[in-house]
Amino acid sequence: MKSQKAWVAANKFAARALVKISLWSLLLPVFSYSFLPKYVIFITIAGNTILLLATYPMTERFIKKHFDNNGKPFSN
Repeated sequence: MKSQKAWVAANKFAARALVKISLWSLLLPVFSYSFLPKYVIFITIAGNTILLLATYPMTERFIKKHFDNNGKPFSN
């Protein structure tokens, strides 16, 4: 990160995104067990991996939307 403000904002965003994703990932085994009980472990592991890896591009998009290349926040 180029600035402390960008670092703090990205960490706050990522933490909130991970909490939301964690709540959604709790529902994943319930739904997968309802429809495909034989594959519940695979679906849960694959789904959680995809959800967790999704935080990286989401955070990068957040940074690009709110900060310039030098780490200075855009004025709204």
